[in-house]
Amino acid sequence: GCLGSDGGSDSGANNSSNSTASTNPDGLKNSVTLTWQPPDKNSDGSPLTDLAGFNIYYGSAAGNYSKKLSVPDPSAKRFVVPDLSPGIYYFAVSAFDQNNAEGVQSNPARLTVQ
Repeated sequence: GCLGSDGGSDSGANNSSNSTASTNPDGLKNSVTLTWQPPDKNSDGSPLTDLAGFNIYYGSAAGNYSKKLSVPDPSAKRFVVPDLSPGIYYFAVSAFDQNNAEGVQSNPARLTVQ
């Protein structure tokens, strides 16, 4: 399925490959680096030619994300989420196109911030 498609006119960017997360990148305390593989197809299998960027979701439970960050760069493959309080977080990434149609979220990546 895809999120918020209007009558199937635009199926949105496809699921970005599973995101991965790692703590304390580049020596930054309480930060997480997310990496992902940008999609090259829409969810209907057609070539993705209008990728506009990525949305990063995170929160304390998988599928229940209280925070959202937008990365308006279609070539982005990583993002540092700074200033996280210690705890367990779940992260997911989705892609969106120039019409703001959003693809399916990646599977959640679980990470503990010390």
